[in-house]
Amino acid sequence: MFTSNFKKHGRHPNAVAISLSVPTSYKGKRVHGLSPSWDMISELKLSGDAGAFEDRYQKEVLSKLNPKVFYDALMENYPQPCILLCYEDGDEFCHRHIVSEWFERELGITVTELNRKDDRV
Repeated sequence: MFTSNFKKHGRHPNAVAISLSVPTSYKGKRVHGLSPSWDMISELKLSGDAGAFEDRYQKEVLSKLNPKVFYDALMENYPQPCILLCYEDGDEFCHRHIVSEWFERELGITVTELNRKDDRV
């Protein structure tokens, strides 16, 4: 499993969007269970407080999910190896990085960020 953004890998056949919205040009797969709410996104944009966003995301989204069940569903229902996408560039704070850390912490699964458009999957 990998992570990236729409700009770099939005056209890849293994792309799976985990954002609340997607670019109009995106025609790939989507999974909504990992999306932050608009309220969380707005609060982050207003405050810039990544720590508060992460705490809230953990509490309101991830704590309600079983990581093993969610991971298994991704493996069974989406192209492999899937690339979890959202908007932010690789070095910007983003919920996909929180998801990566969650899978690693809870399941021991490393999820790698694809840093270049030409990174091979």
